[in-house]
Amino acid sequence: MKIKDVMKRDFVSVPRDAALHDVARAVLRSGGAAAVIDDDGRLYGVIAESDLLPADAAVRGPGRAARLLQAALTGPDPDWSTWSAGLRAADVMQPPASAAQQDDDPTEVGRRMLESNLRHVPVLRGTILVGILSRPELLRLLRGSDLTLQRAVERLLWRCRFAPPDYNIDIGIDDDVVFVEGEVARASDVRVVGSLIAALDGVSAVKNLLSVRSERSRALA
Repeated sequence: MKIKDVMKRDFVSVPRDAALHDVARAVLRSGGAAAVIDDDGRLYGVIAESDLLPADAAVRGPGRAARLLQAALTGPDPDWSTWSAGLRAADVMQPPASAAQQDDDPTEVGRRMLESNLRHVPVLRGTILVGILSRPELLRLLRGSDLTLQRAVERLLWRCRFAPPDYNIDIGIDDDVVFVEGEVARASDVRVVGSLIAALDGVSAVKNLLSVRSERSRALA
């Protein structure tokens, strides 16, 4: 299997001089990220939901930054409008240092994503952007690697009441290493969830990427 077999091909792209309001709508429409490219399809950068929020408003965890961004656009939020006025795509994009080639091994690229806490990796054919590999596609791929252990972790989380709406946890498994990301209600839960999973039979290590759900994020849930 290669990255081109699991990547998203229907990605959204924007020019470098696109206004932030237009970029925000494009990113929300894409369900995660927009690529910044030139007229020939060459990649300049990637913009995710969290890149479109001020530093003190960004929220980690799946779906939370998108909720805040959606609220800012539909409110409208005068603070966000003031902050974003005059900004362009080039001002907030992240450099594509983590780009992969379409024939790369998705498992190896996935490990780099999780170890570096990357949510999106652009996929190139030479220098031309052809797709984006996002965390949801990666976790779906890793889920298939050990269904027995996957189900054991899921049962454990439900039994210990680490479940919605207060908890939004997603997991993936690769060679008996459990990758955990999402949001929990309290700071102490990050350590507790990691320790519980690490104690399961068959788990060799836990990569804990959990964050604490903010009060503002709770209000928008």
